[in-house]
Amino acid sequence: MIELGYTPPLWALLIGGGLLLLLLWWSYATSVGRPQGWTRLTLVLLRLTALGLAFLCWLNPQWVERVEHQPPARIAVLLDTSRSMSLQDVNANGRLAEAQEWLGQHLLPTAPHHVQIQPFAFDDALRPLTNANVVPAQIFAHLSPTGAATAIARTLETLWTAAAAEPPTAIILCTDGVETESGDALPLARWYRRKGIPIHTVCVGTTNEMRDIIVENVQVRRPVASNAPARIVATIASPGFGGFLRKVQIRYLQRVLTEQMVLLSGGRQHVEFEFRPPTRQYEVYNVYVPPESGEWLPNNNRRAFGLEAPDTILRVLYMEGTPMQDNAPQPEWRYLKTALESDPQIKVKVLYRTRFRGFQGGFIPEADIQPGEEVYPVEHLTKGYPHTLDELQKYDVIIHSDIPKEMFTTEQLAQTAQWVEEHGGGFVMIGGKSAFGTGGYHRTPLDRLIPVAMESSNDTLNQPFRMVIVPNAWNHPLIAIGVNREETTTIWTTRLPLLYGLNRVNRAKPGATILAVHPSERNADGPLVVLAVQEIGKGRTMAFTSDITRSWGKDFETLWGELIQPQGMWTEYNCDQRYYGRFWINAVRWLAANRLGRTNSPVVIELPQTVLRPGENLESVIHVRDAAGRPAASAEVRLILSAPGTVERVERATYDASLQAFRGRLPMPVAGDFTLRAEAILRGIKLGEDKQLVVCEVQDREMIEARARPDTLAALARLSGGRALDTRATEFAQLRPLFGAAPPPTVEIRRNSMWDQAWVMAAIIGLLTMEWVLRRLRGLA
Repeated sequence: MIELGYTPPLWALLIGGGLLLLLLWWSYATSVGRPQGWTRLTLVLLRLTALGLAFLCWLNPQWVERVEHQPPARIAVLLDTSRSMSLQDVNANGRLAEAQEWLGQHLLPTAPHHVQIQPFAFDDALRPLTNANVVPAQIFAHLSPTGAATAIARTLETLWTAAAAEPPTAIILCTDGVETESGDALPLARWYRRKGIPIHTVCVGTTNEMRDIIVENVQVRRPVASNAPARIVATIASPGFGGFLRKVQIRYLQRVLTEQMVLLSGGRQHVEFEFRPPTRQYEVYNVYVPPESGEWLPNNNRRAFGLEAPDTILRVLYMEGTPMQDNAPQPEWRYLKTALESDPQIKVKVLYRTRFRGFQGGFIPEADIQPGEEVYPVEHLTKGYPHTLDELQKYDVIIHSDIPKEMFTTEQLAQTAQWVEEHGGGFVMIGGKSAFGTGGYHRTPLDRLIPVAMESSNDTLNQPFRMVIVPNAWNHPLIAIGVNREETTTIWTTRLPLLYGLNRVNRAKPGATILAVHPSERNADGPLVVLAVQEIGKGRTMAFTSDITRSWGKDFETLWGELIQPQGMWTEYNCDQRYYGRFWINAVRWLAANRLGRTNSPVVIELPQTVLRPGENLESVIHVRDAAGRPAASAEVRLILSAPGTVERVERATYDASLQAFRGRLPMPVAGDFTLRAEAILRGIKLGEDKQLVVCEVQDREMIEARARPDTLAALARLSGGRALDTRATEFAQLRPLFGAAPPPTVEIRRNSMWDQAWVMAAIIGLLTMEWVLRRLRGLA
């Protein structure tokens, strides 16, 4: 309908109309010409019509419409995503899955058209869910039960604050009722009732006794003896499963290393294992109990622990290029192998050279292989030099003695360099006609490992000499082979036999340490280097530019020791080669120092507890032994607690004479997986290190008492004026009242002005134009 925005009084309309007519008459009476007949009538009608339209616009005519709006009923649906909702007591996939199925399959599809669903997830905080690409019935499907706490009271407070402008008309609360915060939701239920907002509760879960198998803690107890198995003590709780016989396993990745059948007590019990770790490196293992049918929370059936194997065997890969000599009683490789294996903690694998430059593609078979010995060619497809980095990891030191570079692939050489630099391996190159510059190794990846610069392709020097120890090298572990400085000096100055040649390398590289030089031969950089070492990356390397076999080292390998028969002659058969053995054992142990640190032979951590809470003290016992296997009471032991994204915590351990071990204590800062590392240093030399995995967990309040609380939820619904249900309520008649009746519609009056239309203005202008044109045509203007 049409209404006037401005309605003047009648008297004003009459006076205004009269004045308008009088003005119109006067304008025609005083015009130049006086129209007659139809012309006058037309002119009057045109002007009156234009003035009438203008007058109508002045009255502000409006088109008035009455529109009714049906407001939606805003229903807030709150779904609990705390950890207790992961329990599998009512659904094989957990309580949350039960609630998601009920919401997606029963409640949301029955919502009337006037209902607007406002989805929320909550645990210790309230989170609105919005995703325009997901249909309403699936809006809750992506949630997972990961929340650390359930805060029902705080959630209801937050909901009102967030929706104060448009509060919901009702609330549907899906939870197990396990409130783990200190809030009380019942007063809030009364407050919501006063606001006319009912809270309908849907209880998920049962009130039955909890049934669960929990691996609570793993204690690692490792013996000192080499090759002995590790012993693991696992603490297992089994509420609801007392009297059941179940498997308990130790796993590495997906591989079961060992298992045993355990009769569960229903309470807390200790289970002991002994097993041999498959690798010597630090690895993470798991104590695991396969989930049982009816178990509420199967994801706590596993507990990780870190372990580095107690195996102290040092493994050496020795490649020898000198064949057995006619005047020798045994193959050349056996001298060094025998010397090294005089130490029971060193095992040597030998590879020998079969192909010689100048030999027409044939092979010279190795002679004098004794029963039980395994000696293979360097290029053997399966038993030769490793083809992968994983195979190299089996060794701690590689001894390269006069092997042509052509026997290795480019990949093998690159992997060797990586093994030293990144994995702490030890590498030594021994001189010969296929070594250093003569062997072309300065054009291979091994060049960056070898501690001497080598560029000449013909660098051999054949002359007898006795190498000289440089003054600042006497305390180096390779040189200190006597019980004291005096004995060491005597061994190197009066017992050391002649060498008969060497490779003339250019110089020691920056960062390398020269230990011995030629007594007289020099080059532009100084005396010729005979023995040099270097630390590179995580590994160590050594260059011995002379030889250890009968070409340049025939006396070195046979006569460096003491006489067996003091009255006899100095011969290979009358010398015990003790200093030759000590030197190479020292060399191999120094080269393998970083690898030895990884096997934990000198340092072992014992932890009574590997699972703690933030703020608790991590107590540790650290066994430290010197090279002779005795407790190293004077060592300095540091404990380092670290985790990704946290600041390292460092403490010094103190020696406990009653335990003959060190004690350490570190407070656990925050929750997370930490690595505890113990480092021992004795007289400036690092003995080794050990590390273990430590788990710091916040006390899981969700799981202390995880039975559902239907009584609490029923009280909450009753006090707010709502209804209490569970997920068995699936009939439409049960669900329809949760949405309530449709709210009364609201009426909107819409007014649209009519005078400000373009056609009205065009009509007025058009009428006045026509009137003026007609007057001009008749000569009246």
